[in-house]
Amino acid sequence: MKNPQALRLTREQATTRLVAVIKRLHKFVEDANSLEWERFRKLHNFHVIVIIPSEETASEPIVTTQFTSREPAARPPIDGTYRVGILKRRLIGHPFNNFLTVGRAAHNDVVLRDIEVSKVHALFEEGPDGVWTVRDNNSTNGTFLNTVRIDPEVKTRLKSADVLKIGPGLSAAFFGPAGFYQFLRSPGVRDAFR
Repeated sequence: MKNPQALRLTREQATTRLVAVIKRLHKFVEDANSLEWERFRKLHNFHVIVIIPSEETASEPIVTTQFTSREPAARPPIDGTYRVGILKRRLIGHPFNNFLTVGRAAHNDVVLRDIEVSKVHALFEEGPDGVWTVRDNNSTNGTFLNTVRIDPEVKTRLKSADVLKIGPGLSAAFFGPAGFYQFLRSPGVRDAFR
């Protein structure tokens, strides 16, 4: 059996990873506001979920992708603004390469550090036709798509700018590359990263 201490990151390693995520978010905003659409798409051709800031979530830790620390992370020196989870297919040969997980547990592809989010709350999947779906993983507090609770274990088709509510207090918008580009160019987002 593996030593659980070996799986933990030091606080310094966790902070370094968070700073790298923040720099990437700044880079997304910078690229969207300095590049034409075609060039941006070549650099950032993926789907995302963007956590929508609210009074309740502004003080929560940042959403990260593939962040494996089991310790609470130190908060980077920025406001609790927009946070992004990148939805990228896993490499072929990975046991779960057909879907991406979102939840509270550290092993998820997108980790949402919120007590009301289940350990593995929802599953995102990209079909062979490029269409993304979401399904609730029998979570305690449910997953809502545009205010309608989705049935657990039923794949629900997503389109760009759909709003998901993950548990009772966490809202996120799903964007394809073009929608993400437009979102990053909006004045509120641009101003949040100045």
